[in-house]
Amino acid sequence: MTLRHVCTADDLARVLDRITLGPGSPINLVDFELGTNKLERASGFLFFRLVHERPDSTTGKVGYGYSGFYCIESGSHPDAVIKTAWKALRQLVEHELMEAFMVDDVLPFDPHASIDTLINKEKL
Repeated sequence: MTLRHVCTADDLARVLDRITLGPGSPINLVDFELGTNKLERASGFLFFRLVHERPDSTTGKVGYGYSGFYCIESGSHPDAVIKTAWKALRQLVEHELMEAFMVDDVLPFDPHASIDTLINKEKL
């Protein structure tokens, strides 16, 4: 039976379980982690985030990274979940590249730096 609406965390998990990444993927996706029931009950939204394995940008030690949470309105079509997951993965790849891209040994697009820090860096 095809799911027509995503209304519960179980529905969300069923849709996210359909998503895999092929062998050429630059991301080692470990899991989609669902948000807490407390958060969902309070808002009427369902939440998920990405869990991936990557080398830490500071230490180089391989560990887990976690994206921010993405929200899906309860009652959404499964297509909305899949498209949101695609956007989450695309943003994750961009984030990891921003942590690695250097000019003169400086991270000009460091995603962890504050805006004030970024705008006060020396001009190239």
